[in-house]
Amino acid sequence: MNLDNISTLDLHDQTVSELSLDLEHCKIIIGVSVYNELTQNYDDIRISFHHVKNLKMDAINLPNLEPLEINAFDISIIESHKCAKILLLQGFGNPTLGLFFLYSHEVIDI
Repeated sequence: MNLDNISTLDLHDQTVSELSLDLEHCKIIIGVSVYNELTQNYDDIRISFHHVKNLKMDAINLPNLEPLEINAFDISIIESHKCAKILLLQGFGNPTLGLFFLYSHEVIDI
């Protein structure tokens, strides 16, 4: 899988296997499994967003710790920072969890 930058990832409807807030290092980590057309298998991908600031997050309501699903994943530029808007589905009948934050750069590990 070739990942030149984060915009090459199609994360809509992907299951989130990891969601971590590293407050000490101002980092957010999201792990997903993405289908690889070449290998016809799933690749585990871990995206680390570095130098996070201005984090806004909807109320978390997780009655059961079940996997989340990415509904929307948008990256834009605001002033000199990248801005992430990530909407996660928590399962049938549960509210959407929104994450909004500014960050300096991302690291993608496969």
